[in-house]
Amino acid sequence: MTHPYELIKTRQQAGAPRALAHRMSTGRYLVHLAESGGLRELYRGFGWSVLGGVPSEVVYYVGYTETKRALLGTAAGAASPSSVYLAAGAFADALSVLVSVPADVISQRLQLQGADARVGGLEIAASIVRQEGPLGLWRGTGATLAYYGPNSAVWWLTHEHAKGALAERLDGLSAGECAAGGAAGGAEGGAEGEPSSAVLAMSGALAGATSTVATNPLDLIKTRLQTSTRPTSVGPVLAAVWKEARWRGLYAGLVPRLFSAIPRSICTVLAYERAVEFCRK
Repeated sequence: MTHPYELIKTRQQAGAPRALAHRMSTGRYLVHLAESGGLRELYRGFGWSVLGGVPSEVVYYVGYTETKRALLGTAAGAASPSSVYLAAGAFADALSVLVSVPADVISQRLQLQGADARVGGLEIAASIVRQEGPLGLWRGTGATLAYYGPNSAVWWLTHEHAKGALAERLDGLSAGECAAGGAAGGAEGGAEGEPSSAVLAMSGALAGATSTVATNPLDLIKTRLQTSTRPTSVGPVLAAVWKEARWRGLYAGLVPRLFSAIPRSICTVLAYERAVEFCRK
């Protein structure tokens, strides 16, 4: 559902300031892509995104759930839930990034290709290995961790607190009931200890928007490192971005990222919370 916006984000972050992706609004550029290349153009790199994304998501949510459960069971964790959410989110990302980065590198390079491109993902992977060795497939891992760690920490912190506050206001649940809920309740929520779907959707939207705005400069650096055809580092990337557009350059791609992150966060929260509730039952 959100991949076309990820594609536009990548082109805005990696492209020159005068590139077409910058000169058009997100909506107009989306229509332009659909008209010029059809559905295939909108979903360039999608297969590789799924190939890396599905296993990394599994690792991520298992890591977050188990780490949160273990830390909340300690005296220090029970006294500071916010620290638990931050730590569990960052740790889960550190695990999942190792799985997702190679496919992410290939997917983003495919996203930058024009409609007439004939180079496939396997050819891109082989070229990277020839030029940089196998570790070239993990290019930008440090920058990815530097991005996903804060992004995940802000996302979970916002979601967990927003979920508790909104459930108390709209569903009449206390924060304790909301955190410990899941032992009972139907699929639509609202039963004892379970926030409603409306509450989860709102907390997901807030988490997506907050984390996206907070971490866009880090995401831009990650994208530039992974899509560069020559080895580079954070310093030269920052210098190039600053030279191109100053502070505004650090927030390139923010609008399509929001269009991608907010609905994705809503779907993520609903799927995650309801899956956990189902498994507990």
